[in-house]
Amino acid sequence: FFISCIIILLFVIFGGVGLNINILWLPVIAIIQAMFCLGVLLIFSSINVYVRDIEYLLGFIINLLFYLTPIVYRVDMFPEQYRWMLYLNPMTHFVDAYRNIFYYQVSPHFSSLGTMLGISFVILILGYIIILYQNKGSIVMQTPDMSNLRPNKGKKLIVETDWGKYARYPVKTHVVVKG
Repeated sequence: FFISCIIILLFVIFGGVGLNINILWLPVIAIIQAMFCLGVLLIFSSINVYVRDIEYLLGFIINLLFYLTPIVYRVDMFPEQYRWMLYLNPMTHFVDAYRNIFYYQVSPHFSSLGTMLGISFVILILGYIIILYQNKGSIVMQTPDMSNLRPNKGKKLIVETDWGKYARYPVKTHVVVKG
């Protein structure tokens, strides 16, 4: 993302648009977008554990949202009565904000930015809660007690743990004893 921002900055500088003070909004917009993307990532990654085909559906949705996001076209190309539909896509707000600071050299719309901050925060917290609920507090896995096991040197010891009770398949830990 930041590599593409550098390329955009080079186009802005050498394309005759120039820079101004509104470029300082870039980290704010990028942090809000990162919060949104992380929240969506947490939600869909937790769903992907149970529904393996969600990745294919998500690929289709991302392609659809790409074409519904005004990247190569402007929002004002559409009649006023239909513009609200474009703003249902959350990425439209981010693209608008980036376009405002890079191309139009004005500050982003604060109502849109505040709305996206709130939505991003809620989605991030929701994704975090879903991940915690899904893992049932077992994010940090405990190693089984193997103090009474004494395998032969160089042999493989298979230890079954209860780590897999929250996953689809049982988990087996392979331990090779050396020494």
